[in-house]
Amino acid sequence: PPGMNMRAWPSSLISPAAKAVSELAQKAGHFSMKTTADQDSGIKKVQGGHWWIYVAALVLPLVTLGGRLLLGERIGRMGEYPTLIIFTVPIILCAYWGGLFPGLLATLTSYLGASYFLLPPIYSFAITDTKERWQQVSVILAGGFISIICELSDRSRRRVEKAVTELQRKESELEAALDKQRLGEITANRLAAIVECSDDAIIGKDLNSVITSWNQGAEKIFGYPAGEMVGTSIMRLIPAERRDDENLILGKIKNGESLQHFETLRLTKDGRLIHVSVTASPIRDATGKIVGVSKVARDITARKRGEEALQEAQALYHSLVEQMPAGVFRKDAGGRYVFVNSAFCRLKGVTPEQYLGKTALELGLADKALADSGVSHHVQIMQAGGPIEAEEKHVCGDRALYFQALKSAVRDATGKITGSQGILFDITERKQAEAALGESEERFRTMANSITQLAWIARADGFIFWYNRRWFDYTGTTPAQMEGWGWQNVHDPAVLPKVMAGWTTAIGAGKPFEMEFPLRGADGKFRAFLTRAQPVKDPAGRVVQWCGTNTDVEDLKQVEEKIQQLNTELEQRVTERTAQLEAANKELEAFSYSVSHDLRAPLRGVDGYIQMLQEDCAGQLDAEGNRLLGVVSSEAKRMGRLIDDLLTFSRLGRAHMAKAEIDTTALARSVFENLTETGPVPRFELKPLPPTQGDLGMLRQVFVNLLSNAIKFTRHQPAPLIEVGSRNGEAVTVYFVKDNGVGFDEKYGHKLFGVFQRLHSEDEFEGTGVGLALVQRVIQRHGGKVWAEAKPNQGATFYFTLPITADNKGFRT
Repeated sequence: PPGMNMRAWPSSLISPAAKAVSELAQKAGHFSMKTTADQDSGIKKVQGGHWWIYVAALVLPLVTLGGRLLLGERIGRMGEYPTLIIFTVPIILCAYWGGLFPGLLATLTSYLGASYFLLPPIYSFAITDTKERWQQVSVILAGGFISIICELSDRSRRRVEKAVTELQRKESELEAALDKQRLGEITANRLAAIVECSDDAIIGKDLNSVITSWNQGAEKIFGYPAGEMVGTSIMRLIPAERRDDENLILGKIKNGESLQHFETLRLTKDGRLIHVSVTASPIRDATGKIVGVSKVARDITARKRGEEALQEAQALYHSLVEQMPAGVFRKDAGGRYVFVNSAFCRLKGVTPEQYLGKTALELGLADKALADSGVSHHVQIMQAGGPIEAEEKHVCGDRALYFQALKSAVRDATGKITGSQGILFDITERKQAEAALGESEERFRTMANSITQLAWIARADGFIFWYNRRWFDYTGTTPAQMEGWGWQNVHDPAVLPKVMAGWTTAIGAGKPFEMEFPLRGADGKFRAFLTRAQPVKDPAGRVVQWCGTNTDVEDLKQVEEKIQQLNTELEQRVTERTAQLEAANKELEAFSYSVSHDLRAPLRGVDGYIQMLQEDCAGQLDAEGNRLLGVVSSEAKRMGRLIDDLLTFSRLGRAHMAKAEIDTTALARSVFENLTETGPVPRFELKPLPPTQGDLGMLRQVFVNLLSNAIKFTRHQPAPLIEVGSRNGEAVTVYFVKDNGVGFDEKYGHKLFGVFQRLHSEDEFEGTGVGLALVQRVIQRHGGKVWAEAKPNQGATFYFTLPITADNKGFRT
């Protein structure tokens, strides 16, 4: 294994281990044994030819000898223990480091030193004791054996190191080849991973547009799994109007060209059209022949939408700037106009060409001060960045215009100032208004000082800070005396607490103040004044001022007393007149009864005699005579109906109204059903009507007259239609009855609601001409009005209004 000290193994195990390692490397195809420079120096032993190991072979035994001599007395008498066994240590070290010859040298040195200094007789090489001689022989034999073993072990190690070196060389060559193969595999795997993990669609296809590869990005973008697309034509992704794209791509590929960032449209599995950017490159085989196409498609739908949104935003920005009522301009670093909007040109009465590319000085403006100001503002902005707000006077031709100018710096992406820009708000009207306000204030002061009333203005807290001249003339006071709450000095002390309470309440509530109280004049006399104070509020509804007047009503109070006396007399007269009217109404009712009875009796007699003549003398009269008798009878009956309608009309003006809640929808339906019981029934469309309050009998008469007219005037129509409905008006409900009958000319519409007024002859349509007058009388008594709209032969619509009540307030038609 790497890093193992090979000298620690016996030589009999090193060769079989090296052989096993070699065989294992051959079988496995690689052998990973790497030795660093430090490890090499650790296992590489000093060979016998190195001179310093021989010095060590001489020195180490001598050092061991010296140590033995120094410790001799402590470890006992020398003859009691083996003397030469301690020399095996330097012998083993030298043999281990240097091999055979250094080991033998250390053995010889140990033998001589021990014989001379340790073995008796001391300081002599002669040995007298047989036991000591055997020690010498043992040391020599042990040293020689150790030196031989170490030499053999070192030679085995060198053979193993040589084998290992060779193995390492072969391993390096094998690993280089394997690294190259691994690099190719890693590159291929990485490329495959990139292809599979890419969010872009990476598609391979042959020259017939058949798909050969399909990554996950393609599946994510187009919605098709690889199994569904590989082996099919790419044309299923291309919209019909984009078929030529494929021919363009294949044409370039066959010519060996690539296509970069080609933007087009493609179809997804769910039928959506998406924007893609396509990059196509040719695929070549080993011979360089083009055998297919590699496509990378990136979904740029979001980018396209962003670009469209940016374009829309830019268009909106330009549209807003162009439509702004304020003038907008921009200058470059040199002060030249680079942009002006339509309002800028319109306000100044110029064209863009007159300003663009020029400075304020080059434009030769009539107002030199403006040119200087414009240049100065631009320089300030270029130096300090602004912003600047100022009022400017522009002289454009014969016009003097005033503008509120807001100017600021134009900066690039790095924040560097590259020019200036600004907005001009036309304040000419405001300036004129300010001038007019000054004139108005002067006129106000003149007027306020000229009126006969006492006038004053107070702060929101009631502190009066201005009086007109009439106040000081009447009260005989000075402005210093009246400042603040000094006005109390001219009030009657008995009335002042009431005035203060009312004025304080008005201030707290912010509501108008009105009170009549006396004020003392310069002559010391009190006169009655009607005081009115109106709060002046800002747009937020807060009181900012009070404007008040004191009107002298002393003379009016005297007149009021006279009027009160006259009113008392008038009330007495009204009472007397009411009694007279009630008596007259009773006489009128008696007259109506008399007329009804006295006129009906002769008419009934005439009609009776006519019937007797028709029954008894019809055979004696010719056809004309019988016809005349029929006419007389018919006219007598019509006269009776006229009398009835006239009496009904007369009673309506005096009849008592019994108001109740009325279901107008049910009322209209019941009236129509009663009117059509015995005759033909026209088509009737009744929409839900809001309920109302009124006299049921009177309103029934309204629907009877209007619906009977509609039935009468539609009877000659092939498909008669009557419609009843309503709509909401201002505090009233508008009801209508509409038909498709003969109609009438609206220029005669003013005659419709008069008594005995008719727009059609008796021969065409029967009637007395009182029905619509009755309708008008009823509706007027209910607080409404009646009108009609029509055209000849196109029908007519009659409208009437009734006030909205609590019950029909939420009703919507």
